[in-house]
Amino acid sequence: MNIFLTGATGFIGSYVVKRLLEAGHTIRATKRKESRMGLVNDITDKIEWIDADILDMRSIEESLENIDTIVHCAAVVSMDPRDRTLMKRVNIEGTSALVDAALEKKINHFVHISSIAALGKTRDKSLINEDTPWEESPDNTDYAISKHLAEREVWRGQAEGLNVTVLNPSVVLGGGYLEEGTNGFFARAINGNRFYPIGETGFVDVRDVAYFVEKTIALKPFGKRYILSSENVTYQNLMESIAIALDKKPPTVSIGKMMSRFIWRGDILKSWLLRTKRQVSKQTMIAAARVQGYDNMKSIETFSHEYIPMKRTIEETAIGYERAISEGEKYFRLSYSENL
Repeated sequence: MNIFLTGATGFIGSYVVKRLLEAGHTIRATKRKESRMGLVNDITDKIEWIDADILDMRSIEESLENIDTIVHCAAVVSMDPRDRTLMKRVNIEGTSALVDAALEKKINHFVHISSIAALGKTRDKSLINEDTPWEESPDNTDYAISKHLAEREVWRGQAEGLNVTVLNPSVVLGGGYLEEGTNGFFARAINGNRFYPIGETGFVDVRDVAYFVEKTIALKPFGKRYILSSENVTYQNLMESIAIALDKKPPTVSIGKMMSRFIWRGDILKSWLLRTKRQVSKQTMIAAARVQGYDNMKSIETFSHEYIPMKRTIEETAIGYERAISEGEKYFRLSYSENL
C-alpha cells in the first residue's frame, strides 16, 4: 500500500515509519530541510522524501498522487506560551489543510495521531474513555486545545466524506533524543531528581503506538477513535521505577500547590534570564497534579493486542539511555519484540 506520512523524523513518527516499512508498505514522507534524521538514519534510503513543511500545501497536494492512506503524525508539542501561534498553525491549520487535500485527492483512509490531551476530563476520577466529552476550561493547556481543535478538523473531514480513524496515545515512553520529551524523566533521574508530581495518568510504549497504526491501516476501522494506553500510573511510581532502573535514588518530595507555583513561576524567570524555552506552565503543573486514568479496553478488544508492560518499557529505555550516554550518542531507539 502507498502511504503518505507526516512527522516521520519525529519521536512517534520514526517508529511508525519503520513499522510500516517492515510490513511491506511503500512510504512517501515529509521532512523539512532542517529536520534531524538521527531516528531514521538506518532507513532513509527506503523512504521517498518530500522536502515540505506541513503548511506548504502546494507541495503536499502534489505529493498525494497515487497515495492510498495518509498517516498524520506531525505536530508541535510545547509548553512555552511563546509557541502558541506556531502550535495553532501546525496542529490546527496544518491538519485542516491536509484534510482538505485528502478530500480533494479522494484518499481512501486518513489516520490521525492525536493525544489523550484532546479528550475531556472526568470529575469523579472515573476512567476517561473515547466518548468523554471535551470541556472548555482555563486549565486546558495550549497543546491540548490545539490537538482538540485539530481533531475537530479530522471529524469535519469525515462529515465531508473522508474515511478517518483517530488514535489517542497517552503519555508515550521509549527511545528517542536524549533529554527531549518523556526522555526528560530519565535525564532528571540521572541528575538526581528529588521531586515528583502528585498526579496520575496513562502511559504507553512508543512501539505499541506504531503497532496500532499498522493494524489500523490493515483493519480500516473507519469513523472510530481509540485510546492507546498501557497502564495508569502515578508520577511517583513512574519516577521511582525510572530511578531504580538507572540505579539512582528515587525522588522523595511531592510537589504540592505551593511548590507548584514556585516551579512554574521560577521557570518563567529562568526562561527570561537565560533566553531558553519554557519547560512548564501553570496548566501543565495543574495537569501533573490531577489523578486521571484512561480506559484502554476498546483498543484491546478491537485489535486483540496485549500492551507492553510499563515496567519492561522503563527497563529497556533505561538500558538504551545509559548505552547512548556511554557511547556519546544524542539519541537511541528501542528494538521491536516478538509480540509486536
